[in-house]
Amino acid sequence: MKAFHECELKLKIDDSEMENKIVSKIEYEGYVKSEQSIETDYIMETERRDFDKQLFRVRSYLSEEKEDLIFTIKIKGGAGTFQDNMEYEICASQCEMGDAKTMKNLIKELTGIAVSERVFFERNVIEVLEILRKAGFYIKRVIQKKRNEYVGEKAKIMFDVFPEPVGTYLEIEAGSEEALKNEVKRIGVENLSLEKRNYGQIIREATNGKNRLTFD
Repeated sequence: MKAFHECELKLKIDDSEMENKIVSKIEYEGYVKSEQSIETDYIMETERRDFDKQLFRVRSYLSEEKEDLIFTIKIKGGAGTFQDNMEYEICASQCEMGDAKTMKNLIKELTGIAVSERVFFERNVIEVLEILRKAGFYIKRVIQKKRNEYVGEKAKIMFDVFPEPVGTYLEIEAGSEEALKNEVKRIGVENLSLEKRNYGQIIREATNGKNRLTFD
């Protein structure tokens, strides 16, 4: 299981000219395109709203190289000018029993719900969602996007395309506030309208509260 601190900001991409300009800049700065994928996120919740301030996500990941499920818990930090989270993440294809037990214990600590370790080894999203439903979770939102990811020495940059009316966003992720600010300046977007809201907030406002945003 991966556990890491994540600091992030977003930027609305207005058109292809803006996107191409930023791609040219980040490639010049040494970023390398690493992945192109379609991601479907199932945001889970309990009747007690245990994840109202946190996040439990099941992500269905599809690329030319692989198909996987990724389980993520995000514990929100206190930063006010950017997204600040402690993340715990398991990929079903790489899960080991120790990882599964750690994630199970974290969910139990946050919700009081005991889930079976086997759910984190399961790669069929329908089966996973049914196991979680029986345990006491429900699907709060479903969000789908097409992602192009670029990796740099100290940060990752993603171009995320959502169905209309949301459109395309740039997301910058780094491991610390200092690294985030440095990368924002290095790629030349520090004077643009950077977005500190998470995608859930952005999508709810853009769609007047829709709980499902997919390409089909």
